Amino acid sequence: MNKYPLLVVAFAFVLSCGQIKEADTPQILPAETIQSSDNPHILPAGTIQPTDIPPLTPSVIVPSATTASQDNRSKYLGLTYPPYPEEISELLGLLISGTDDYGLFLVTNGVQKMLWLSQITGYKADGSPSWNVKDVVNVSDTGSSNAILVPNDCWLNGQMDPAIVVTGSLDEETLAAGTLTGGKILMAWRANTASGLFEPMDTAGIECPLESAVRLND
Repeated sequence: MNKYPLLVVAFAFVLSCGQIKEADTPQILPAETIQSSDNPHILPAGTIQPTDIPPLTPSVIVPSATTASQDNRSKYLGLTYPPYPEEISELLGLLISGTDDYGLFLVTNGVQKMLWLSQITGYKADGSPSWNVKDVVNVSDTGSSNAILVPNDCWLNGQMDPAIVVTGSLDEETLAAGTLTGGKILMAWRANTASGLFEPMDTAGIECPLESAVRLND
């Protein structure tokens, strides 16, 4: 289906050779270069270079980092950026469909990947937006060595719901179907722009096409 309004990162999945290759990805501009008059659905982040993604490997359980996750939320909640803290690198960003001031940002501190729910709080003299972190979820602690993030384009009970964000486990069956659903979804949240929070939600009825999926395991 080609009904999805937001396209963050496109993947070309090649099953026959046993490896997954990333499709060519568009250049994503740094947050400070976005002008107030622009309405790109894909925002910030440096240029993402396409690289070969290793073959699927059996899922393995990784150590939990609950304490680190809580520390990350406390540390970055309320942060206004850019500029980012020195330890933070932005991987991608997107504007939540149906809003003109809320975005999702996938960032890393070199150890863990986090998803920030952020709101535009104003514009600088050059027209670039200032963002404020409203909520933080850690997306590294999935327990899967083939983990992916689908930050948009998900459907709930047959209706597109752009506020749904999920992590999932990628396997051959999911690749063949082209959709993450059912037990392959590990966690799901609603990016609630009214409350400014990521709200955990039941995964039942959620379907997420893989076109905008992002690998979480380096």
